[in-house]
Amino acid sequence: MGKKEGDISVGTRPRWRSPWLWLSVLFFLAAFFHIHYWYLPQERAAEFSAAKLPERILAQRTYPLWLWLPFPHQNLAALGDGDGDLRGFATAAAQVARISDLKFPGFGPFPVPPSKELLLAADPDEGVFIATARVYPALAAFARLAGKVAGNPWLSGGVVELPQGLVTVSWRGSSWIATAGDHRKQENVAELPTGEQPWLAAGAIDDRLETVPPGGYALFRESEDLVLRGGAKDRALDASSAVSALPKELFGSTLALLGLARVSSASAQSSGTQSLDAPSPGAQALVLFDGEQSGQTGGFAILNGDPSRRLPMTGLGVSALLGEDSYSGRASGWYVLASGQSNFDTAAFLVPGLEKVLESWQGVSLGLSARARPAGVLRNLGEVEAALESLLPLTRTELDRLQALRQLLEPVGRFAEASLVISPRPAFVELRLTPP
Repeated sequence: MGKKEGDISVGTRPRWRSPWLWLSVLFFLAAFFHIHYWYLPQERAAEFSAAKLPERILAQRTYPLWLWLPFPHQNLAALGDGDGDLRGFATAAAQVARISDLKFPGFGPFPVPPSKELLLAADPDEGVFIATARVYPALAAFARLAGKVAGNPWLSGGVVELPQGLVTVSWRGSSWIATAGDHRKQENVAELPTGEQPWLAAGAIDDRLETVPPGGYALFRESEDLVLRGGAKDRALDASSAVSALPKELFGSTLALLGLARVSSASAQSSGTQSLDAPSPGAQALVLFDGEQSGQTGGFAILNGDPSRRLPMTGLGVSALLGEDSYSGRASGWYVLASGQSNFDTAAFLVPGLEKVLESWQGVSLGLSARARPAGVLRNLGEVEAALESLLPLTRTELDRLQALRQLLEPVGRFAEASLVISPRPAFVELRLTPP
């Protein structure tokens, strides 16, 4: 019989039923999800107690400074909204901290090694530094081969000459290690921090920074908030503190930032630079106004509960901000300096509330608490930047540091609110970022 139109010959199948087609689809889907899960920017936490690198490195020697990051290529890229400018971020951080910029080569096309974890540890006084990463096994093999072919010892292993000195790079299995200085084992090694919940980062710092209490720190999610918490070993994850957070009712809608600090000390009292008769000895506050919310130029106000002490802001930056619109005077015994009378009035209205907060800080000689709307702070810093530009070249140093600070704060700008508490005694720090 002749074949009728529409008949399908025996042994043929529709193309959509071909097993090769489905295998190809499955292959591309698997590749897509693999790349998305292991490489693309996203926030990924891990348990510090299960980490391999801290146990290998930090258990051998006490490092005054160290930082541990799980999945660093993903978390750091997510921090910068995936723009990949991690080198610029590091340069800005060094400029704000007034330290030399540590320039390191990239890991092939990646700013940092794609790895399960990265550990950076240093003893600056001894000239000791180590960076190590547990690189994905397949990528580790490819990186070593590519490094040998290209003659790149940063990937293949060997001695690398960097601006800060010679660095020795080696591989131990899939672990990439870069070291400088003497890493001999020490006795009485400091204990590592502990925590049950997954962390986005962990680290420690000694007492070299006056405004940051020494101890261990951890970055993690608490509900929807992003929290950085730390301090002394026995309080590293303790949410209580002698320095309480500023109440939300003080933080009006026109404010971009409200910070309160108590900076009194025995040395200041004995030297006569602090007046014991002041309404709030050692107390200082800073207010930044959000011009977008108030319908006018943002500006700022500085409040001092002890007029005998110097204000925390001086120099060309203040002169540029104030211009001819400076306004100063006393409010409930506090000295107030503001950019305009309306800002002065608002700052003066805050004084009674600030004094109530200070009353709750009984027994605290040092401490800082602040609330902020990050987007408003960035807008305010933009106004300061424009004012400093009008005084160039006299303000070049201040302008460069301000631009670096804005770059560091850009990732925080997507959060609705931020709060900070620092209590050196007892040692405690908490930075909390709340999303919209």
